[in-house]
Amino acid sequence: MQTSLFLKSDTLKAHQATEKLVIKHIKEIDTDKKYGEFLKKFYVFHTTVEEATAEYLNAFKPHYQFEESSIDIKADLDFLGFPTPRQMEFNFPSIDNYADALIAQYVLMGSSLGRPYIAKMLQDRGIEGPFNFLKSNTEESSDRWTKFKELLDEELGEKDKEHLKNKANEVFNAMANLFA
Repeated sequence: MQTSLFLKSDTLKAHQATEKLVIKHIKEIDTDKKYGEFLKKFYVFHTTVEEATAEYLNAFKPHYQFEESSIDIKADLDFLGFPTPRQMEFNFPSIDNYADALIAQYVLMGSSLGRPYIAKMLQDRGIEGPFNFLKSNTEESSDRWTKFKELLDEELGEKDKEHLKNKANEVFNAMANLFA
């Protein structure tokens, strides 16, 4: 079974639990201040993944664009007048090798596919934005996701699937802890 399909099925519970917490958080947003607090959590998660995976994935940068949404999140926070958070308390798993880095990007990129839906939910709640992060690259996201899954399957095809699944679940759980 392809790694991407294996991860999708074997991390479904952690993915759904994380999604449920994010949606619960969205339903509580009714002011720019609450929206800013929401964005700060995404900023911390995205910068953590981006920084933790950079050294292992730099070789791909000329050929493949990994998720770097922290720039868009920072622009939204700046517009709202929020300082850029440096840290938040949460347990992020160690990223110790190339496979772990790809798995962390799998969680980050996969969860980013829901951004347009989050923007719509927030707009329905009367939040006017800014939505640089939530609406950025939405046209390209599906294509990038397909290419990323191909890369994942090619690069991690015969790796220890149990380890990959556990690492993905750890990353999902780390994200969930930010929104708990």
